[in-house]
Amino acid sequence: MGADERKRDITAVPVWQVGEDAGKLIAMAANELDVDTVFIGSTKRSRLVKLLRQDIFKSLARRLAPQRHLIISG
Repeated sequence: MGADERKRDITAVPVWQVGEDAGKLIAMAANELDVDTVFIGSTKRSRLVKLLRQDIFKSLARRLAPQRHLIISG
């Protein structure tokens, strides 16, 4: 964690899981860890990658608990 995150009292928790539905896995981890905000970064890549990521974002948004915030950057 960088100095900027410490100043803002932000804790970043990287989570690695393997499965078929990335959005579902991210939502499960966020709900289990009781986080306030899920921040997802997206890089500029091919159209296929963008389509796949859209599916992940949609799956995550459907499954994330209502009190949690979802921020998508990129």
